[in-house]
Amino acid sequence: MTAAPSHMPRIIHHNPYAIALSLLLLVAGCQGVPTQPGEGRNLPTREAQERLVEGLSPAQPERRIPLRAFDGKKPAEVLELPRPPIVLSDTPEGRIGVAFAEEMRAVIRESGLQHVEGREVVIFASEEGTEALQFANQALADTAQLALARGVNHATEGGVPTQDISREAYFMRTGWSNSIDSRVQKPINTVYPANHRVLMRIGELNGGGCSGALIGRRLVLTAAHCIVPPDLSYNVHAYRARRSGTLSPYGAAQSDGYWFSWHWMNENCHTNRRFDPCSQHDWAIIRLRSDAWDSSPFGTPGWMGYWVYGQNYVAQNYVIRNDGYPLCGFGASPTNCVMNQPYGQNFSCNAMGFQWPHSGVPAYYRVGCDISGGHSGSPAWTDYPGSNGPYVIGIAMWEHCFLCNEPGVTGDVKTHPNGFRGMTPWLASYITSLRIQFP
Repeated sequence: MTAAPSHMPRIIHHNPYAIALSLLLLVAGCQGVPTQPGEGRNLPTREAQERLVEGLSPAQPERRIPLRAFDGKKPAEVLELPRPPIVLSDTPEGRIGVAFAEEMRAVIRESGLQHVEGREVVIFASEEGTEALQFANQALADTAQLALARGVNHATEGGVPTQDISREAYFMRTGWSNSIDSRVQKPINTVYPANHRVLMRIGELNGGGCSGALIGRRLVLTAAHCIVPPDLSYNVHAYRARRSGTLSPYGAAQSDGYWFSWHWMNENCHTNRRFDPCSQHDWAIIRLRSDAWDSSPFGTPGWMGYWVYGQNYVAQNYVIRNDGYPLCGFGASPTNCVMNQPYGQNFSCNAMGFQWPHSGVPAYYRVGCDISGGHSGSPAWTDYPGSNGPYVIGIAMWEHCFLCNEPGVTGDVKTHPNGFRGMTPWLASYITSLRIQFP
């Protein structure tokens, strides 16, 4: 592969599926408004999105395996964050979850869904019950090929441009892990208005404890550990876009389902959240109700695009940003922390510590952006490669500064202490299919 131009990402892949998807992401990112059937502006309305995906069909699961009938719903609670490693298997809820996971593993084994080359299994929980969905990777890639040519992976238009995005992004700044917290509070004000082009697409989950990013009118990308309870029961989640203290300008949108990786349950990550293998599978997508924004005072907030970068690009270029909703009262919380207010840096960072390649793209990396508990599920985002962002390129998972002062910890862990789940080709393809299915 020839070297990429300096303004384009360098992406390392090892199979045709990943190469095709990455090239499509690059091509789609250079296009403006769609030129295929469904032509129209990428506006954050149901009608505009239906036109955008007109004539496209989402990838259909090859098999659907019922795992559990609907057994009631409960509102998700504020997430409590015990010190890692997080082991909940001896709690009453954890024992239920361990037993259920073992039961479901048996069902999956008998169905033949495990370890099938070229297939991936996703768990979907909703008021219709919990089921396992098996998708062919090639079917998802074929769906993405058609959709990305229309710019389905772009952020929606709208939002007020602001001057807080520093173009000094190419210079390394030291993170809070070296006793410097560079985050600033970003409440609703004249500098950070309610329709701030980035912040309106990021929100707080369930009253505190986690964050998430809109990636579609009905889709919120977050971390699996934020929404999958230890007992694997079905929860209803509340998402408040652009929350600012007591202000929720877009209201509280309710969920009616969510997806997460089969590996998260198979490895008992819901009760024993280990660095390996849980970190590479710590993603989830919440589906909001179809009428989620109907009563919103400010309408639909719009959503971010999504993008796949290889490790060379995000290691060599300071293009990663993060904004989220930290919890207060912890050692790494922001100074003068205010609950339910967004915080983030006004300059970019880079990444290192890459692990677990999925189709050649790391599923995990560490960043120098400052985060703490509560940022979980918030996006690593960037404006690159062009004017159709912001794009999600990762998901905040771990605040690793509990390691910073341990014996033998090296300098790069101190400057890049925070773990993110990277956007991989498969996850980007799956998001694309859901964008088509739920415009």
